[in-house]
Amino acid sequence: MAGATVELLHGFVVRVKRGDDVIEDKVMVATLGEAKAAHMIEAQEESEKLVFDENGNPFFVASPTLVSVHVLRRQIETMGDMPGPLSLAQMKTLHPVDLELLQDASKAMEETALRRLLEGQTQRGRTDAARE
Repeated sequence: MAGATVELLHGFVVRVKRGDDVIEDKVMVATLGEAKAAHMIEAQEESEKLVFDENGNPFFVASPTLVSVHVLRRQIETMGDMPGPLSLAQMKTLHPVDLELLQDASKAMEETALRRLLEGQTQRGRTDAARE
């Protein structure tokens, strides 16, 4: 599956230290790659929190919001010239509109991959039926 280029509306501030100076640059383009199983597994693990039930028994719960953000940050291949993934702290600096643009692009990539998979299954079914 191909990646996606996302034009940000508000931009992402990148700070680069050059000698004693810190230079800020606003990046307006991000590139996303497809979500991999490893991204999803790592995001789930990173989002888990140990809690206790009413009897004091421990168990883990994961925040669906954090899982989503951790997968997305791993999908970011580049933010301008800066390589991804972004850290959670960096993700939190994004403007909500830019975060939504990245989420929308990720969702569109997922939907395209699913559509291609289903079309491929349909074609295989027709090919197999035509052989009989």
